[in-house]
Amino acid sequence: MAATLVAVACLASAIYPRSRAHPAQRLTPIAYFGDVVALDSPSQLRELLGESDTQLADVWIDQVWQTSAIVSRKYQLVRWSVRMLGAALSLAVVIVIEATVGSH
Repeated sequence: MAATLVAVACLASAIYPRSRAHPAQRLTPIAYFGDVVALDSPSQLRELLGESDTQLADVWIDQVWQTSAIVSRKYQLVRWSVRMLGAALSLAVVIVIEATVGSH
């Protein structure tokens, strides 16, 4: 039961969308999609990028960094979920066999 609960928690955490960038991981003022959608228009984004010392390449590098960190964490959670589901299934088979042998 515990393995199943851990597996479900890992899957839920992997599936749940990440919507905030951690301040310590920000390489540019536009660190994730939430920063962009908080602006009023594409022209405001253009102005923000134009006023700062930030180059568009810096924003792309930041986005690749952020996305890679998110994907890595999600894959790790999926791996743990599969392991826990395997453990839960193995334990369920053992319990069924034990119950069948014990009833005879």
